[in-house]
Amino acid sequence: TSAGAIKEIKSIGDASRAVRATLSTNSTEVSFYYGVQVGDGGLEMKNNAVISGNVYSNGPVKGANGAKVVGDLTVAGAKKAEEIIVSGTLRANTIEKSKICGDAYYQATDSGSLNFVNSPSKPTCSDPLTPGTANPGSANPLAQNMPIPAATIQAWKNDAADSGNCVPPECTSSGDFLVTNNQTRSLGPKKITGKIKIDNGATLIMTGTIWVLGDLELSGSNGCNMKLAASYGGLSGVVIGDSKIVISNNCNVQGSGDPASYLMLLADKNSPSEEVMVVDNNSVGAVYYASGGWIKFSNNAAAKEATAYGIRLDNGASITYESGLADAQFSSGPSGGWDITGWSEVIP
Repeated sequence: TSAGAIKEIKSIGDASRAVRATLSTNSTEVSFYYGVQVGDGGLEMKNNAVISGNVYSNGPVKGANGAKVVGDLTVAGAKKAEEIIVSGTLRANTIEKSKICGDAYYQATDSGSLNFVNSPSKPTCSDPLTPGTANPGSANPLAQNMPIPAATIQAWKNDAADSGNCVPPECTSSGDFLVTNNQTRSLGPKKITGKIKIDNGATLIMTGTIWVLGDLELSGSNGCNMKLAASYGGLSGVVIGDSKIVISNNCNVQGSGDPASYLMLLADKNSPSEEVMVVDNNSVGAVYYASGGWIKFSNNAAAKEATAYGIRLDNGASITYESGLADAQFSSGPSGGWDITGWSEVIP
């Protein structure tokens, strides 16, 4: 019998004895505790960019007109938070030109930021308007590690590679996997030695972990879709790209349809000065991860969570954190292995 990602197997022997075993799919828990987590590159937010969820940054945070964190903002080390609206608590070594609706912890601040803490106002802050508490001389927050260890990323790559490279006729002779012009194709687990391109209304249904050595591009004037197979249930899946990932033109990235299921696009390229992932032009997003480079969100792009060495949000871009990401379970997919999680002797 099956119940989501759990199976029960009951075996009855000749001597009226029975054994029941419980199995669950192999999965790895990844905890995303913040709407945005940023490394040493820091966070840049332009006009009216919004992050709904707590933010933790090892690097500086620079905002602009209307840039807002709906939650708490923590900036580690001797870094600065500048020109940012924070609905909750702001912790940073230096706070400048910011509007904080909650408390402030800092070593240094300007008079304008301090005055707003003491006397918050609408419409920047919502009712009830209560003065925050200024905490000068506070210790600098400590830097945090990225949430996914390199060993976990390599294990996911191994899961994809175990099913072999994608070859003709599934892929081209160059190792490219192409889905175009309203096609629907399934893929995974699989290693792609070329690139993946999904465009012009096409849909890719992931049936297992995908590792692509070339670019991953989702685009086209008619949008496109990339989603997990329904058989993932409440589990989440991952696509790992060793090169650049670009999502644009109303393309949608989503889980299996279960509220607990997410699809993560992971750029595993170590290039701290480069935008290794670009999410553009009204793209609806899931989880984006690039610990070795920058992610850029532009033209009203959206995401459920983002983690990177550095993140840029252009005008109107948004990230809205979902609490289920605190304990998301990532699986190699329906074709992955099973673990015996318990057994017992039972009545036949």
